[in-house]
Amino acid sequence: MLQSLGYDALCAADAESAFYAVARLGSRLRFAVVDLMMPKIDGAQLVRAVRHGSPVQRLPIVVASAVYPDDSTIVRGVEKEGCVFLRKPFKVADLRDAILVAKQTARLMEEPVVWTVGRLEPVQGAM
Repeated sequence: MLQSLGYDALCAADAESAFYAVARLGSRLRFAVVDLMMPKIDGAQLVRAVRHGSPVQRLPIVVASAVYPDDSTIVRGVEKEGCVFLRKPFKVADLRDAILVAKQTARLMEEPVVWTVGRLEPVQGAM
């Protein structure tokens, strides 16, 4: 499916192999598509490892699974990590859209957060 969208795909046999590939390839990766259910280490654990222990913590990630989002605390946790959940089975267009949203989410994660304390006043001429 990724090839039909114009991407070169790198496949990993399990989450551990995927994490080492992410660590090795770093910023050369444009995004990751991760299955939630994998042997040994599940997709949620892989996402946490990438987000908190890799050189590309803001890597756009799409997490795919047949688990339904409303039924799973794991899925909510993955979304909390800034990932996009994609329910299986999906079409190529669904994957394309999920990748685009994941990339936008990753860009938003990189923007600095500005906190303002106190009363906000309108800027003269802004309204």
